[in-house]
Amino acid sequence: MKGILIDPVAKTVTDIEVENWEAVKKIIGCKWLEGVTIARIDHHAEQILVNEEGLLVDEPGPFFQVGDNTPIAGGGVILGVNEEGETVSTRLKAELVAPRISFPDVEFTGFTTTEDDIVHPALGLPMHRITRTANFKPRGE
Repeated sequence: MKGILIDPVAKTVTDIEVENWEAVKKIIGCKWLEGVTIARIDHHAEQILVNEEGLLVDEPGPFFQVGDNTPIAGGGVILGVNEEGETVSTRLKAELVAPRISFPDVEFTGFTTTEDDIVHPALGLPMHRITRTANFKPRGE
């Protein structure tokens, strides 16, 4: 499959070929993958596969960031997802993605947990919501 590797160590974004999820885990250096959807085009989505436990290691990082979103610890591989939910080649190219990727020099400082009561937006039922937000600061501060 055609993919795009985001490497925060080398600070590069490159087109790659991968065989399967096991190959992605090996490239990223993790046991568990998490997909972060970055685009939807018709019935096709683009996801960055990242280390699900990236913030849970002793010293998370280095990081990359897509636009203004939360920094992501470790590397990532962009692959596509078809309408059946199967992982397929990305339709994107590294040169189109690279301008949207940055490599912030930050440190993870922990999570902030907030709780509130809301009405579920789809079901209209009351529910208790717990949100965990990752916090960062510039490295060395």
